[in-house]
Amino acid sequence: MRSATDVYPLLERESTLPHRAVYLATAGDIEGGSHSLLEIDFLALARRAGIQAPLRQAIRRDHDGRRRYLDAEFNGFTAEVDGAVHLKPLYWWDDMVGIRLQPERVIEQLQAAERRWPR
Repeated sequence: MRSATDVYPLLERESTLPHRAVYLATAGDIEGGSHSLLEIDFLALARRAGIQAPLRQAIRRDHDGRRRYLDAEFNGFTAEVDGAVHLKPLYWWDDMVGIRLQPERVIEQLQAAERRWPR
């Protein structure tokens, strides 16, 4: 298997697979650019916030010209969900807690960002 797209024919054949809808949705999120479950959860919160789906893994260049990837670009503002800066334990924990345990707070932040930086 080389990509999330390769999963679809398997899922189509297994019509009685338990939780098949979850597998299909997850494959679609991966195909769309999500690299982690936390990014998939963040995308779901953006949908709940009424914000159009972002470009995922948007390419940026750092000050040395190296390619870097942003988890979400909303055409006005960006969000990094679990990149290198988030590998520090406290940042990682804060992000996980926010997205998983305080979803309403994340939704409010997304809506405030969209009001401040509209498309």
